[in-house]
Amino acid sequence: MLYVPLDLNQITMDALNDSGAVGNCMSEAELKKIKTISPDDIVKEMLPPPYRLQVANGDVEQPAKTVQLRFEIGDWTFNERFEKAKRIAGPILGPICLRPNKQCYPRRQPGTSSLRPPNMDDDKTRECSS
Repeated sequence: MLYVPLDLNQITMDALNDSGAVGNCMSEAELKKIKTISPDDIVKEMLPPPYRLQVANGDVEQPAKTVQLRFEIGDWTFNERFEKAKRIAGPILGPICLRPNKQCYPRRQPGTSSLRPPNMDDDKTRECSS
C-alpha cells in the first residue's frame, strides 16, 4: 500500500493511493476535522453525486456530500474533489488525480532502468478533472 501525505494549511493527513479507486473519498470524521482545524482548505461544498460508492469489501454507500479541497503533495498544489461517506476508513486518493498530474511522480524511461525526472514547468498548480 502506498500512502501519500495531503498537506493542508493546518493539518497533514495520510491518504491511501488506491489504484483501484474510481475517485477520491473521505469519511465524515475527517471532513469534520478539516472544517475545524483547516477550514480555508475547503474550496467549495457541493451536492452529492448521483451514484453510490462500493468499497473493496463490497459495502455500498450513498455519498453524503462532495467537497473540493486544496492540498499539497510535496511542492505541488492540488484542487481535488472528494466524496464524503460515513463508513470510509481514511482518505482515499484515486488514480484520476494522478493522470493529469503524472509529472509529479518519477517514471521509468522505456527500455532503461533509470528514472527520468518529473516534467517541471512554471505552473505548479494542477486541478484534477472529475
